[in-house]
Formats: sequence, C-alpha cells, structure tokens
Amino acid sequence: MRTLILALFIPFWLIAQSYAQEIVKVEQTTINHAEENIPAIKVNIYQANKEDVIKDWGRQVISETDKKSRKKPIITKNDLAIDSIKLSQISDNPINLISIFMQHDWGVEMMTALKLNGNYLDSTYKLEYQRASRFIKDFASSKYHDAVEVELSDEERELKALENRLDQLMKENTGLRKDISSYEQDIVDANEEIAIQKANREAKNAQIMEQESIVTRVRGDKLLVKEQKKILNDLKRDRQKISNRISKEERNIITANSNISKADRAIVLNEQEQVKQNELIRLQMEQIDNVRLKLEAIK
Repeated sequence: MRTLILALFIPFWLIAQSYAQEIVKVEQTTINHAEENIPAIKVNIYQANKEDVIKDWGRQVISETDKKSRKKPIITKNDLAIDSIKLSQISDNPINLISIFMQHDWGVEMMTALKLNGNYLDSTYKLEYQRASRFIKDFASSKYHDAVEVELSDEERELKALENRLDQLMKENTGLRKDISSYEQDIVDANEEIAIQKANREAKNAQIMEQESIVTRVRGDKLLVKEQKKILNDLKRDRQKISNRISKEERNIITANSNISKADRAIVLNEQEQVKQNELIRLQMEQIDNVRLKLEAIK
C-alpha cells in the first residue's frame, strides 16, 4: 500500500527499468584500514538491515572453516573482521577479511577487503578477484532476494486483508437486502392483518349497535339491563382491542418503511465502499506484480 498511488502514474516499462537498475552489482573501491587505503569490493544490498547483514555475513564467511580452527569474527558497530578463514569458492589458501557496513534508507552498503598471500585482492588478481566478486554478489543477491520475498509476503498479506474486507462488504450487502425483503414481507403481513381486523371491527360495530338496541328495549328490568350492559361493555372492549391491534400494525408498517429507507441508504454506501475496495485490490495486485518482477530481476 505504501506506493500504490505513485504506481498509478509510473509506466510499467519505467518500473521494470528501475528494478533492473537495482540488480545487485559489485564494483572495486577502497576502504581506510590501519591508516592506509586498501582495495575492496563494494556491493549494495537493497532493502536490508545492517544488523542482519553483519550477522549473516559472519556466518557465511566462517561456514567452510574447520570448527577446530574457526575463530569468531570481531564485530563492532559497522565493521566485521576475521582472519584465516577458508573460502574454497575464492582460494584454497587462508583469507583475512575486513568488511565495513553502512546503513542507508534504501538498504546496506557493504565494502569488503580480502587479504590473500599477504596482498589485498584487487582487479589485477583476475581469477581470485572474479571469484571473490561472485561470492560477495551471491551473498548480497541472496539477502536482497530474501528481503523482496518478505516484501512480497507482506503485499500478499495486504491483498488478502483487502479481499477479506470486500467479502465482508458483500456479505453485509446481502444481509441488508435480506433485511429489506423481510421488512417488505412485514408490511405485507401487517396490511393483511389490518384488513382482517378492520373487517372484525365492522362486525363488532354491528354487534354493538344491535346490543345498544337490546339495552334500550329492556329498560324496565334492572337486572336484565345490567346483564345486557355488561355484554355491551364487553363488546366495546373487544372493539378497542381490535382498534389497538390495527394501530399496532400501522406502527409496524411505519417502522418497517423506516428500516427499509435506512437499509437502502446503507446499501448505497456499501456499494460505494465496494467500488473503492475493488480499486484498492486492483492497485494492490499491480503492486504484487511489480514486486514479483523485482524478485525475478535479482540474479
């Protein structure tokens, strides 16, 4: 994600060219040692950490030396020195080695002087210098390769997170649409119930009118009037319950319509977020392709 926006505006051929320029190269240089400049081999290890490079370089240069005669490298903040190591890739004779490391934003600059048969290697020692250059380049390439593999893993992890977020948005969208269908069914059910209850209320009104007529006709008999009034009151209570049920269903319709409106707005926002997420995924996939291109360029 760090370079996604920038990558949008950089042509692919230019990205490929920049990666080609990062292919590990060695060159001759000099370092100051014991108050004199001595020949050395310089290499840039991109995306590397100095502490890791020093540790791995120390392991690499003593790997072939017999354990009985193996010495521990002398390591300071920026230097590594070790004597009488065996590196068959360079020579069958013991080698004294001094390496200096400098951390930069882009990675580690590593300069190594190798002393063989009392002389420091430079390009005049064609065979040994060529072998030493290859040995150092292979180490630097391996470290750079490891760093880019980590970068690729991080970018793929980022892609997975973006895809998971898109999946989540799609599930939320599906859930919102199911909610709307449920609310719409609630409205249908409520309207059906209202129609039924209104019919019941009309029927109850007719019963009440009939019961009011009965109460009027039996006024002379107090006991009978009391009984008929009780029946009338019961009918009115039943009608009120019906009216209450109708009011409740009407409120349910209002609530369902409100919930539908909320879900509709949420779907619009969700789908806008999906568009953004798909664009992020596209950019992240391009970034991964670029990192793979960089990985393939390391030799």
